[in-house]
Amino acid sequence: MELLYQTAPVVFIAFFLTACLPANPLALTPTTLGDRQLQSRFYSAKDEGQMLAAMVALLQDTGYTIDAAHKKLGLISASKIASAINAKDVAGKMFLGFLSSLTSSSHVASFEHKQYIRISIVSRPSKRDKSGFVVRTTFQRVIRNLDGSLSRAGVLNDEELYNDFYNKLSKALFIEAKRI
Repeated sequence: MELLYQTAPVVFIAFFLTACLPANPLALTPTTLGDRQLQSRFYSAKDEGQMLAAMVALLQDTGYTIDAAHKKLGLISASKIASAINAKDVAGKMFLGFLSSLTSSSHVASFEHKQYIRISIVSRPSKRDKSGFVVRTTFQRVIRNLDGSLSRAGVLNDEELYNDFYNKLSKALFIEAKRI
């Protein structure tokens, strides 16, 4: 009977979590291929150690803190905190707050304050061209309001962001290859 009391909460939580999942969480969406192309690049490099060293150097140079690195898996995870304050957003919310104060409602404006940016990079030997590696990068962002509440979160799929990152990675690989 004691075992029943111990396992009942686990069974309930498992049932609750599976009920909240979408019908097919691994289903490909119409944008999957485009996202993969945006997030992936091929690089010639003599070994994976060189690739990882260049990626770590780039991340540290751009203000990221390395959270995890696994050489055998070719995985690097890093994060940084940045300001999310947008002057237009603040001005608009202050104006709305002023208008609502005239109508005697107790509206308190909440501003986006900080954004937590996480980058995950996976490097693997190319199956097509044995002289290099395919690098896939994803950027995720969580934005919190001044009061700490969640404003928004999601994957960043901005083409300019990825192009800028990969241009910098090309330079970092050149520097690493030449040992400058």
